Amino acid sequence: MFRKICYGAVSAILCLVLLSGSYSCKDKNGGTTESAVGITGSITVEKSVTATNTVVSTLGDTITISGSSPLSGMTVVVPPDAYEYPRNFIISYAPIKNHTFGKDFNPATPLITINNGGEYSKELMQVTIPVEIPSDYFAMGFYYDSDTGKLEGMATLAQDADSITVGTRHFSSFIISMIKKTQLKSDIDSLFRPGIDDWQFVNEGSYIAPNGHCAGQAMTAAWYYVTQPDGKDLALYNRYDNNGKEPNTPALWQDDSYGYRFCSTIQQDIDWAGFAFKFWRNQRGINDELSYNMFRYSMQLTGEPQMVGLTKEGIGGHAMICYRIKDGKLYIADPNYPGDLDRRIEYEADKLKPYESGANREAIEAGNSISFDKIGYTGKTSIIDWNKIRQRWIEFKAGTIGNDRFPAYTVTYMNEDGIYVELKDGHVATGNLMDISCDAAFDGLITIYRDGKVLPYDADFNIALIPGNNLLGIYIKGKVNVGTAQESKEYVDFKYINVFYGEMTLSPASQQMEPDISRTFNLVLPEAATQDSYFEWYVDGVLKQSGQDYSISVSFPDAGEHIIICKMLDSAGKVLQQAQATAVVTAKTTTAFTYNNLTALHNMTKLRLSVGGRWEVTRWTKLTGETTDYKFFSHTIPYYNPGNPDMPITWSETTFSGELITSNSVITRTERVSGTVSADGTTLLSLSYTMTYVSDDLKSNGLWHSEEEITIKLENIPIQQLVFKATTSSAFNFSIYGPDMSQYISEVSWHSVTIHDSATDVEYRADD
Repeated sequence: MFRKICYGAVSAILCLVLLSGSYSCKDKNGGTTESAVGITGSITVEKSVTATNTVVSTLGDTITISGSSPLSGMTVVVPPDAYEYPRNFIISYAPIKNHTFGKDFNPATPLITINNGGEYSKELMQVTIPVEIPSDYFAMGFYYDSDTGKLEGMATLAQDADSITVGTRHFSSFIISMIKKTQLKSDIDSLFRPGIDDWQFVNEGSYIAPNGHCAGQAMTAAWYYVTQPDGKDLALYNRYDNNGKEPNTPALWQDDSYGYRFCSTIQQDIDWAGFAFKFWRNQRGINDELSYNMFRYSMQLTGEPQMVGLTKEGIGGHAMICYRIKDGKLYIADPNYPGDLDRRIEYEADKLKPYESGANREAIEAGNSISFDKIGYTGKTSIIDWNKIRQRWIEFKAGTIGNDRFPAYTVTYMNEDGIYVELKDGHVATGNLMDISCDAAFDGLITIYRDGKVLPYDADFNIALIPGNNLLGIYIKGKVNVGTAQESKEYVDFKYINVFYGEMTLSPASQQMEPDISRTFNLVLPEAATQDSYFEWYVDGVLKQSGQDYSISVSFPDAGEHIIICKMLDSAGKVLQQAQATAVVTAKTTTAFTYNNLTALHNMTKLRLSVGGRWEVTRWTKLTGETTDYKFFSHTIPYYNPGNPDMPITWSETTFSGELITSNSVITRTERVSGTVSADGTTLLSLSYTMTYVSDDLKSNGLWHSEEEITIKLENIPIQQLVFKATTSSAFNFSIYGPDMSQYISEVSWHSVTIHDSATDVEYRADD
């Protein structure tokens, strides 16, 4: 059974060629999650005692503490070239008097402080601390931050009965804590969740990280969850879809440029590829049991998600987030599978089973997935400089992220003289055809979007503009590894540019509005405005806005008709041109239209709908039996696949129906929709949709047969609340938000089964 966890925004749009609707658990600009910020406490210590004070040159050294102090025998190995300049290492300790971290925190050493200036080293340093570890106990190192009251796990490189060696790239205060192995919990949850707290885009790699930016994507998501830079309990997933701007574009990940460049930039900043190699080279003597217990103890004490490092000999590494541990499984947020709640690493017979993923999603889809067999705990700030993430976040918010990493470029267009010049936002085109290019030092490729769709080129490489404002999305890719077998085109940037075409008018010329609902009027110019000209916007004769803005947003509290006027003035204040539009505000009504909608509905020949929500899933596999967990369910009608047409529908009086069948040598997908509307066209009485999917795939390990069936039924959607965009328009808008959407959903059901060589392998079932 599925159980609805929450309802969110519910909307439906009917138009000439499109009927669409959606509901989801939260929107990006106000979404929340019950995220924890971690466990806090305090440690009270006695007076600090200096154990040693020594200078280490750029050649490196091994610092050994001798004498009768509690740290006697402790060593700090500083490799050559770890720092650019000699460093003064002051090592001290403070006996612990008490703490408030609870019974699971059992200090086995004093609070140790190493002060060397705080800068991160270029090489991994090793600290070996003498400590007696009983055979039935587990021990690991933890940083302690007295300012935040937080602990943070340190990656163990080696361990025996008399000592523990941790790896780090910076120093502060830390401690070794122990716990009885029987007290390590089997179910530990940080409350981080894919689809809520990770990024919404897939790790496809970029120009500066062609092999993927998994570490950057995982690290920044974990950092955002723990530090909550936008405020308490605000979720990351889809928050910065289209860089946090309207409209939302969930089907177009490329325009999430700030987040995508942020992840790639951090990937470069931390040098993940180099670090992964050095880390595994130094992590000697760590078996899977120790690694598994590091995840458990660290999450148990901190309440925070943990970082997972993977590698395979001779191939490379991968980074992910472990957000929960339950019944011998690490629950994984994989940047290659954003929002996926089903990713697991299994621990069985003291072994972590290999995990299947890849350098990036593109490599996986090309058949180059990797079975990573070395899985380990990496820690967070002990290995990666989180201050870099904090610094880069400022650039992210400013929209300048990656400018110092990615190559520079200029979007250009061919002017009337046949010369390519810079295309600036707000450009006014003199014709409806436009040749857009990119001036850059790299060999690249641009793709141009409008309204989420790729614009085709004509024989002369022109795109066609439409009258009014064209919000053009410019997707820029650049070639890397040119001339080699690894040559590819990778992500550089995506930016939107407004291009106006047509006479000076306001768009729309007439706008139907509801009280207190904001609408935007855009200025359309016949030719480019001079640099010294400006615009004055008047609403009902009152000056509301002055400057070089090409649009104004207005709202009105009551019903009535309002006049919007825009004047273009030169530097002397002379009016050069002006345009006028009308805003007609009508009170929202629940009464039926006085005219019949049915004729307009008959002109609508295509349908599109999306349904999404967070559910509790019952899942059965032959290995694990029946389990339940949360899963984000999302489905579009018709089934989303690039290039697929919309669902065609035909009408017969008050009923409509449609069928769409797609197939290839492996799969057959059949989608059917039917419904009825009221005689006056004011109510969508019913909409019933079914999709059946059958797949037969003979692979090297046998025959795989899959079946899936989805049913969605809606009812009693009030078309009388739809608003005409214009008197001659057959496009309507309907929206409703919150739990009330449940009254319009009569059924959502899902059944999926995978059969391997005639035996059921995995099965999902849901009935709402």
